[in-house]
Amino acid sequence: MKNIFSLKIFGKEACLPGRQAEKGVALYMTIILMAILMAMVLGVTSIIINGLNVAKGVTDSVKSFHAADTGIENALYKIRIEEDCNPPCLFPDTCTPLWGDPEWQYTFTSYSCTTTPPSILINSKGIYHESQRMIEVEYGI
Repeated sequence: MKNIFSLKIFGKEACLPGRQAEKGVALYMTIILMAILMAMVLGVTSIIINGLNVAKGVTDSVKSFHAADTGIENALYKIRIEEDCNPPCLFPDTCTPLWGDPEWQYTFTSYSCTTTPPSILINSKGIYHESQRMIEVEYGI
């Protein structure tokens, strides 16, 4: 009786029918599976990195808005408390507060304060990294 379950040993072919066509299929299936898994990992990684960049941009935007607000508050303090219509720092130089992050800056894009007739117009631009936000205040004293 012939053994139909013999294995390919030392170059002898197996006796099972159709086994010759299946040589190397496991290798191809493994490569395809690895390629699909790699594509999924790269896709998820790309989504995570983009989300982190968006979150960082929002944080920088909020900090630049607060820097502009600091410029407005500093100017209003000088006008109302110190009764000085000059800008808090040389116009149009960039002001850096003496506290906080040294990259947190504000500048005045326009600044006018007149006592007769009383009116104030202040444009303050906050800068933090690459993000910039502007606030404008206008009112009469």
